[in-house]
Amino acid sequence: MAITLRDERGRVAPGGGGRTPGSRNKRPGLVDHLPPEAFANIAAKLYQQALSGDVAAAKLLVDRYDPVPRHGRVSLPLPAGQGLEGPRGAVALAAGALAAATRGDIGLDETLAVIDGLRRLAELRDALTNEERMRRIDEKLALLQEMANGTPLERIPGWDKIRVSVPLAAVVPPPDQEDDGW
Repeated sequence: MAITLRDERGRVAPGGGGRTPGSRNKRPGLVDHLPPEAFANIAAKLYQQALSGDVAAAKLLVDRYDPVPRHGRVSLPLPAGQGLEGPRGAVALAAGALAAATRGDIGLDETLAVIDGLRRLAELRDALTNEERMRRIDEKLALLQEMANGTPLERIPGWDKIRVSVPLAAVVPPPDQEDDGW
């Protein structure tokens, strides 16, 4: 019996179990010994048996060649207003899916698939938002580098788009203090 390495949460640790890299599953070895046309011949025979009334052969053919979808199609009304553009719309859609599941309109698997899709959409939206933030930070950093190099503001593209909030006390000394070189 092989010893399986596990991490602190009880999951199989990387490199701690399973097949060695490059090894194959031993069960499909029969396929390697069959002639290439074997499966076409088997399918043709099953088809002939199904046509002659063999229900088991018909079921096997249908199950293999036209399987039932894992999740059924779900049709839910999109929330009014922002739709899925904002987090409220996604939460409203998830709540609608849960409500439909409790009424029995859709299955729990479909409900969880909808919620998982919404979660993935939120992750993609966060990634795009973070990219946009990083782009703006890079633009501001480039502008600051130009300013540090001594380039006049008028010659730096985009300088007029940046707003800087500085308290007046940081620029002008209070009137009750002496002028110390300002």
